[in-house]
Amino acid sequence: MCEDAIQNDQNDVESVDERVALANLIANLKLDVDENKKIQKQLKKVNTTLAQELKECKTILAKTSKSLGESISVRDSFLVALQTKQAEFEKYKAFNDRTVDYDKLKRNLNETLGQLALKYIEIKEGLKTKAYEISVVKHKHDELMKQSLLTKSHYEGLVK
Repeated sequence: MCEDAIQNDQNDVESVDERVALANLIANLKLDVDENKKIQKQLKKVNTTLAQELKECKTILAKTSKSLGESISVRDSFLVALQTKQAEFEKYKAFNDRTVDYDKLKRNLNETLGQLALKYIEIKEGLKTKAYEISVVKHKHDELMKQSLLTKSHYEGLVK
């Protein structure tokens, strides 16, 4: 029986050791479970925060997309307006070029008319001078004719 008692004592010691080991394992498991609960709470908080941030980001993205769409629409409108203005500018430029050509032609015409007017005045003055010269020559001619007639009549009177 002694052996049995030793065996029982040994079994009791082993049982105590096993119980202590199990108690330690249970305590460690409880600590691990508590730690896991804390981590899960933190993860839940972080997950909630991230979900809220994701929701805010989606809202911002939606607003940004809408704003981008509006900006693109405004840009397209401005491009159409710019193209329209460019076409108007080209028409105006072509009209202006023709106007400039017309103005240039008008200036040239006025210069030519001015030159013609000066030439007309010169010719008129020249004609006046020529008319005067003709009248002087005519007067001289008349005097010479008169003298010639007088001389002829005087000569005829002498010859008779």
